Amino acid sequence: MVNDDFSIQGRGIELFGYSRGLGMGFRDDSILVEKPPHSYYHAFLATQFWPTLPVVLESEHYGPSFKSGAWGDGSLYLKAIEEYHASYASVHWTPREFLKANGPLIDKINLRLGYRLQLLEASWPAEVSAASTMLVGYRWRNNGVAPCLPGGHPAITLKDDKGGIAAVFTDEEFNMRDLPVAEPDKAEAIGRELKTAAGQRFPQSARALAQFGLPPANILKPGDYSVYISVGTRTGTPQIALPLKDDDGQHRYKLGDVRVLAAGAIPAATPQSTADWW
Repeated sequence: MVNDDFSIQGRGIELFGYSRGLGMGFRDDSILVEKPPHSYYHAFLATQFWPTLPVVLESEHYGPSFKSGAWGDGSLYLKAIEEYHASYASVHWTPREFLKANGPLIDKINLRLGYRLQLLEASWPAEVSAASTMLVGYRWRNNGVAPCLPGGHPAITLKDDKGGIAAVFTDEEFNMRDLPVAEPDKAEAIGRELKTAAGQRFPQSARALAQFGLPPANILKPGDYSVYISVGTRTGTPQIALPLKDDDGQHRYKLGDVRVLAAGAIPAATPQSTADWW
């Protein structure tokens, strides 16, 4: 990390461009030492870093800041997190005392700090024949203040009736790192869509549905499977926890079910869909 105070220690503001070129993130210490309008000074410097590198904030020691009136109700610390697009924020006081005094504020910060991936909608076929193509759609939003810097790809996992993994399909072209950020609940949702000849479509947006080629019936046997979604590596290993129910304990989340038919069988046209979760 490069500290914002380096700019006032004779090194010059050009230091930050040099540091960013080295892959260093940005850190601003002692937010809320002074009262408004001097609560912090260098949010403009963070714009050089946050789109690709992490930004870290540290508050003034909570006790002195509260006693001087600089802390106020703490909302200015959340405002700084928004303006700096911070990935991390430190607790600069005795943690239990800070938690007791600022519980609601911490809850608000936790819903915005860094990235927060939300699956708004998903669709998949109710039935699909073996050795055919399975079309899957989804719509994702990053409801945090910072990009998903580690990145991650959506993966669909099919599990059999014993909970065993039967197939894993990863969308290598869809990277969570590219999701835009904005004010709370206002970030653009990015997804995949299916347009028909009449111009109608499933209500995902932006790109064509993901197409996953199913293996032959001797590998993915006809039967009923549970459909799970996850975010992780290009090889389908889950890495990022999602705010969804039905976690299998490995950051895979159950969406519903799909029936795999014998090769050449004609599946039903009705899609499964989970919409407007948020």
